[in-house]
Amino acid sequence: MIGQLVAGGKYQILRVLGEGGMGAVYQALQPAMNRMVALKLIRPEMGLKPDAIARFHREMMVTARIEHPNTIRLYDFGEDGGQLFLVMELLAGTSLGQVIDSAGKLALPRIIRIGRQVANALGAVHAHGVVHRDLKPDNVMLLDAYGERDFVKVLDFGIAKSLDEDPQLTGTGKPIGTPAYMSPEQAMGRPVDHRTDLYAFGVMLYRMASGRAPFDAPSMVSMLMAHATEVPPPIASLAPEISPALAALIMQLLEKEPEARPANAAEVGARLDGCLPGGGLAAGSLSPGDVSANFAFRGAPRAAPGMATRRRSWVLALAGGAVVAVAIAIAAYAIRAPGAAPPAHDAPTTPSATPTSPGPAAASRQALDELLTASEPLAPEPCRATDAATIGRLLQAAHALGPPGASHADADAAGAADQVRGILGETPGPSTEAWALLSRAQLAHDPEQAQASAAEAVRLCPGYAVAHNVSGNALQKLGKAQLAEDAYVRALTAAPMYDAPRFNLGLLQLRQNDATAIGTFTELLRRRPDHPNAHLARAQAYAAQGQPEQALADLEEAVRQQPDSAEAWASLGELRERLKLGDAQDAYCRAKQLGHAKAALHCR
Repeated sequence: MIGQLVAGGKYQILRVLGEGGMGAVYQALQPAMNRMVALKLIRPEMGLKPDAIARFHREMMVTARIEHPNTIRLYDFGEDGGQLFLVMELLAGTSLGQVIDSAGKLALPRIIRIGRQVANALGAVHAHGVVHRDLKPDNVMLLDAYGERDFVKVLDFGIAKSLDEDPQLTGTGKPIGTPAYMSPEQAMGRPVDHRTDLYAFGVMLYRMASGRAPFDAPSMVSMLMAHATEVPPPIASLAPEISPALAALIMQLLEKEPEARPANAAEVGARLDGCLPGGGLAAGSLSPGDVSANFAFRGAPRAAPGMATRRRSWVLALAGGAVVAVAIAIAAYAIRAPGAAPPAHDAPTTPSATPTSPGPAAASRQALDELLTASEPLAPEPCRATDAATIGRLLQAAHALGPPGASHADADAAGAADQVRGILGETPGPSTEAWALLSRAQLAHDPEQAQASAAEAVRLCPGYAVAHNVSGNALQKLGKAQLAEDAYVRALTAAPMYDAPRFNLGLLQLRQNDATAIGTFTELLRRRPDHPNAHLARAQAYAAQGQPEQALADLEEAVRQQPDSAEAWASLGELRERLKLGDAQDAYCRAKQLGHAKAALHCR
């Protein structure tokens, strides 16, 4: 097939990516769009009958409408000379199956991080009436992308269901899928629904936690019978290190009767959030200059209250004295400016001739999601606006507000806030997304109103992580540190992979001279070694705890990663001077060249 044009000449096959029971997957070029795609050709020898082909088309039309960050995008599908084909986004990553085969047991935080995203994907597709029926680790891709480690993409939704023979038409009830992950009802050829996927999800979690499958059978028939009749070994006996809550969830997912399993993927996701002691932490971003060069080292005695207050001031006294940096520059939203080029993964979904092109409201919703998903989770699907008028206002407001990390004069920030209020109104109605955007617009000049708006967003949608995060930012500005911390924890409970609350929480801990800030930033750097400001922030945390050598190492890494950061060079100069190192002048003078006024006083 290499070099051949398929699907009416629309795709040229370049190389084989993999093969499975249903067909082969190729990397292909779509010349009309000048992009690389993954092309799946369904095996002709499957002997598909006309009714199966018709189901395939119906199922793919539904699947093509699914837009979720954790599901692979389906660009195109069809039939060419009796050959069924699918065209999907091309992913560069590793399958979960490969990771499990290599690592065996996975660490608890990684299980939760991956599992939560799989649950999100399942919830999205089940809401469209699609059942996977072949969920397995090989159909879960892990990417180091979109600012995340282990960013999940679930593949092949709807294919197994669409190609399965319909018992009402054929009377065979032939099961299609992978025997090691088949639910009892699927193995016995009985009707299936979304809880079949939850059973397969339970098998996946069992393998991730224990390094082995719940059943070990020598043949396909004996494997199917095991799923239908046998009880697997308790996961707690194979993986005693996992939390009891996770062990209970896994065993419930493996119940023989669908009614005994969790009700839906949303319930599974919520319970996964509670399986990690202390809640998950994520990371955010900090604009250059948001960490001050103020290294006051502490010895054995705890810093006096006055010293803690002074240390707190370096985070707050920014932007000409305005308390802006923590609450604004690291706010949850990361929205591209109007006219900015989309990231590489934001390719068009389908060729224009495809009959499944979205209508105006769906297209606007997609555009809004592309703005928001650059670095934040979307609102849960039931909470997202669906009417065209509201979506249009949200798009206008998001564009007016612009990216949060950008530097704006006070007048520009005030103008943007006024524009957003003009678009959304002071009381934007039942849209949680509108209240969250309004809160962000209010944050710079009216934190009390910002907190009230965030609280309304939370009331409308308690599972909206962004609303909790912006609430935490407003509470920080109001000096309510404990409430802010609670808000960040709730944001992380709703979306453990959400980066911003982790970084915000680290800064909050740093403001309070809390040594746990070091651990928070360390976890961030473990997941994102190239984070633009985490080394600078952790250096401040190390310095505050009297660990200058560790702070020095972080600052040297910060200037290596960001050689044009005046703040990092100034901090490095100050620390070298305190440690009586001979190259402090070099750092000060480099900071001076970059426009750092305080460092210029020390450059001789």
